[in-house]
Amino acid sequence: MKKIFTLLTIMLMITTVIGGCGVLKTPEELIQPPELNIEKKKLNDALLNYLPQNADLIVLPYVKGMKQESSLINKDIDGDGEKEAVALYRDKNTRKIGLIVMDKENDTWMRKTDIKLDVFEVADYKVIDTNNDGLDEIIIGYYGITNPYKEVNIYVQEQNNLRSIFKERYLALDVLDADEDGLQDIVISDFADTEHNNRVSIFNVYGNNAVKISEISYPKENEVYSISFGKVNDRTKAFFVDMYVNQTYGQTDVVVYEDRKLFSIIRDSDIKEIIQTSPIKSVDIDDDGITEVAKMQVIDRYDRENSSANNFVKNYYKITEKLELDLVSQVYEDIDMNINIAFPLSFKNNYFIEKISGEDQISVYFSPQQAKKEVLFMVVKKVEKSQLDSLLGEYQLITEMGSMAVIAKVMDEPENMEYLERNLYDRMKYDARDLTTVIKPANV
Repeated sequence: MKKIFTLLTIMLMITTVIGGCGVLKTPEELIQPPELNIEKKKLNDALLNYLPQNADLIVLPYVKGMKQESSLINKDIDGDGEKEAVALYRDKNTRKIGLIVMDKENDTWMRKTDIKLDVFEVADYKVIDTNNDGLDEIIIGYYGITNPYKEVNIYVQEQNNLRSIFKERYLALDVLDADEDGLQDIVISDFADTEHNNRVSIFNVYGNNAVKISEISYPKENEVYSISFGKVNDRTKAFFVDMYVNQTYGQTDVVVYEDRKLFSIIRDSDIKEIIQTSPIKSVDIDDDGITEVAKMQVIDRYDRENSSANNFVKNYYKITEKLELDLVSQVYEDIDMNINIAFPLSFKNNYFIEKISGEDQISVYFSPQQAKKEVLFMVVKKVEKSQLDSLLGEYQLITEMGSMAVIAKVMDEPENMEYLERNLYDRMKYDARDLTTVIKPANV
């Protein structure tokens, strides 16, 4: 064993000397080839040289479907077989945005295009070949300086210039191949004015022109704030169009794109309208690949002095193939504690919530068919982290927030329950056995 250890030690010393004179590489160096790091440095140095004085590259916020952490994108946008560099920057003096395109000439990065945009904030950003012609379009959505709406501009590279081929105001934007024909569809919602109602339009780029393919309209009081693309079921894909109604209520429409036409499957169904007392975005609430629509519901509460005036849950529904709403989840949101409780379906109509004003505690009562039997089922608390050690034997840790933590537990089964009630209680307890899957931070 001693001989083996000595041999391994000698081999390690030889390997270390040969591999770099005893200098250990960082994890980043081990992951990335040195050539890549050199090329990245060359590009960064060139950008710093060509950017206007007192300008910085923009780091974009997360935008669904357009997830660049940095605005710097390396792609062959002009089809010459070599990658260009596209980036957005901000002038620190004027706060305005600029767009720069860099190209490599004889192993040296050179400025190809630099245009100043009369805007202060980027809303959407994507570099993509929308029409499969081998040339990428640069799609930039931004907030207007004086207008209440956003604008989207689509640029194409022509020799050493960028030319705008499309400019539209918008409220929501998505870029995707909705009908799987190989073309990227540009989906835009616009708001009403004196000439037209609110509408959702779909465009395709042909050559150097953007052409409107189809459009669907809504009443003037509806303002679309979100367009998301997802599945209604395993066979049907659709746009989920979430709207404000008179800036107070919410409404959701489900729009299918078939045969190059947009049409609502809600308008032609028995569902009629999906109206919310406050706007709720459509999401895949149970992570099964199917998007759910939502409505708000007032739920029963224990009528005790000082208890909250109302308790609401968000009901999330799947749309069945028969175009009916099928409840899949009820979500209770607590703003004070910054948590969501996603009640399993076994809880439906069998519980009520007590939340005392000014207290960081939620009590969930077992109440078969809301019969107001005061049987405690679950307790959720927000406590000081210093208390955790004494409580974690009894409670599950849900999440930590600074100096505070959220904990929860399912109560012991009560005695003297009827057979049917006991079965229901046991089923609810089984579905809530892992409270960390039921209770989550509100930002998750």
